[in-house]
Amino acid sequence: GAGNDTLYGGDGWDDLEGQGGQDTLHGEGGLDVLLGGADNDLLLGGDDPDALFGQNGDDALDGGLADDYCRGGRGADTITNCEGASSAGATADEAIDIDEEAARRSNDGVDGENAIEQRIQQVFLPLVSNE
Repeated sequence: GAGNDTLYGGDGWDDLEGQGGQDTLHGEGGLDVLLGGADNDLLLGGDDPDALFGQNGDDALDGGLADDYCRGGRGADTITNCEGASSAGATADEAIDIDEEAARRSNDGVDGENAIEQRIQQVFLPLVSNE
């Protein structure tokens, strides 16, 4: 919600969204998608592959132990433990930044939310198919 929230995922696939306020999101086990929101947030992925999106604010993103996709957003973000290769060809310790604004303004009809959904599919589908 709009206040400072602490959210915990379970052992399965979790979609956690902090929205407004300074939020702490714990993905825990399973494949997780964490969306920070408008303020300064802490996103903690866990032991399995995760996609972390800080969005606006000065966020801290920690992917955890597996191959993770991390995107900070607008603000002075700190990104750690986003190791391993993604389908976009990222290498260890590389943070990938998709500019939502550019996607919104493009002529291909992809808005920022769809760009995030497409990126999540690109990251997770190869990981799930390898299990």
